[in-house]
Amino acid sequence: MVALECIRCHNCESGRGCARGIATTDPELIKLMDLDWGTQRVINMFLAWRKELIRILKRLGMKSLKELVGRTDCLVHLDYMRRNA
Repeated sequence: MVALECIRCHNCESGRGCARGIATTDPELIKLMDLDWGTQRVINMFLAWRKELIRILKRLGMKSLKELVGRTDCLVHLDYMRRNA
């Protein structure tokens, strides 16, 4: 939703729906959302997540998410890291 510029106004389920045209069935509000633009924004978000995951996996010395399965030794609570840094 944020990738599509949701402003978190909490009107999603209030009858008319989203003021940005993201989560609505109102024909006038639907026109506010350009499908090609929205599609590209979601694609960009997933590509950014992929890039970040690859960076994290490299730091852990792994080549895939499958290698991460069951590796509880790779889990660290962020608050614990900040206090002991």
